[in-house]
Amino acid sequence: MERLNSSPVTADQIDSLGHLNVRFYVSRMDQANRSLLLQQGIAPGKGQALRRVDTYNKFRREQFEGAVLETWGGLIEPEPGFMTPGFTGYYEIRNVDTGDVAASFLAVSQLINAETQAIEHNTECDQAFVSAAKVSVPSDGLPRSLSLDMPGDVSLDTLLVAIPEDISPGNMTGRRENVVLPEDCDPATGRLHEETDLMSIVFRPMPNEPGAEAMGPPIQRDDEGRRYAWAMMETRSIVRHYPRAGDAVLALSGDIAFGEKWRQTRRWMFVPETGRLLGISDSLAICIDLDQRRAISMPQDVRDWIGKTCVPHLA
Repeated sequence: MERLNSSPVTADQIDSLGHLNVRFYVSRMDQANRSLLLQQGIAPGKGQALRRVDTYNKFRREQFEGAVLETWGGLIEPEPGFMTPGFTGYYEIRNVDTGDVAASFLAVSQLINAETQAIEHNTECDQAFVSAAKVSVPSDGLPRSLSLDMPGDVSLDTLLVAIPEDISPGNMTGRRENVVLPEDCDPATGRLHEETDLMSIVFRPMPNEPGAEAMGPPIQRDDEGRRYAWAMMETRSIVRHYPRAGDAVLALSGDIAFGEKWRQTRRWMFVPETGRLLGISDSLAICIDLDQRRAISMPQDVRDWIGKTCVPHLA
């Protein structure tokens, strides 16, 4: 693997849980992925865009303000049926001082028509990927819990019946709607910037929303008074389509599996007016005591909620 970028963790990248927020791991990887693909001759032609369409992330070690992080990576030769077909790379974000791997990624990119968003092929890019040097994915870079199989489609109507309108304790499941702003979009296409994650639009605080000034998940207290929240251990995001400025984006989120200290949640994101599926995001999160920085059993009210609303049949 080669070193693709390096940068410090700054105060504005720290979220409500006191550590580096997910989006800043992703942004480091996204920059590295684009840089590596361009360096190998995999670049969009006229009227095209290079989109990261399938991303698996495993978080390894919390990172805090002042840490210097390097992103290392290389292209890989995916096995048949491995994630979404496309230009695939493996990346690690490493702490320079400790040598720890903070997070690792598997990322698949495709060339698309910038206007229609249809997948397009470029013979030169295809050949460049085939001939590029490849790296091997270490065993600990593969998923521990999440699947890399392609999820089946579920209609918006089906989800509106299955997912309750109420937001669950901890804000992990339920329904949430937000709007794509002009500044979120590429002026050339009027669509969401290719490097902008759909989840960041959906969960961006609305004006006057309680806690709107904080970045990251809400902090809560259990019956014992402990401060707790949900920390991501693994995520996978699949992009099907990008919305335009002014589009509403509706996320319907349901737990599809859970245990004493963890929950696996799936989010389907739609343009509600048309029913168009924009993307699917899976996450594996653990309940952590924010003062002890360790996993704890989830509070009983959360467990009761999941027991009533879990949707394993939609996985």
